[in-house]
Amino acid sequence: DIQARVNDGLQRGKRLDLTYDVASRAETTRRMVDPLRVFVLEGYGYLEAWCYSANALRTFRLDRIAAVEVTSVDVAAHDVKLKDLSTGWWEALKDAPLVWLELQPWAAWVAEYYPTDSVEDLGDGTQVVVLRARDEAWVRRLLLSLGDGARVLEPASLTERVREDAQAALSGYLT
Repeated sequence: DIQARVNDGLQRGKRLDLTYDVASRAETTRRMVDPLRVFVLEGYGYLEAWCYSANALRTFRLDRIAAVEVTSVDVAAHDVKLKDLSTGWWEALKDAPLVWLELQPWAAWVAEYYPTDSVEDLGDGTQVVVLRARDEAWVRRLLLSLGDGARVLEPASLTERVREDAQAALSGYLT
């Protein structure tokens, strides 16, 4: 039913009203999106769409869409370039910078949710994960959301920028 509605909105060029389970934040959000394509990659179905909440291109796993309604609003034109996924996630991310993270056991979902180059279990449930991150702002938001569940091992410059982000957020609460 979800996939049929997504396909209907895509084929008719109509905006979608999604209720989406965000695994990275363990929450359900509601988003208005303009569907651009549906594809299957590595066994999962995905919707790639312009997300008005993020004001950016986003990819949604179909099995995490809890509900979807096709609206009467026509899809708007967006100046985006869709990635060539014909060779999988890896090829699309091959030139993205590498990030090494140490994840506490409760943050290990990151290694399951995002494509990784490697995952090393340190024996106590802690993991060292190497992932590719084309968008540093995305990585910084991820790290802020994980709090003490993640520590940047490389690149060192990322650690400083995340520290600055955290201090700016904290100062907003203290004033």
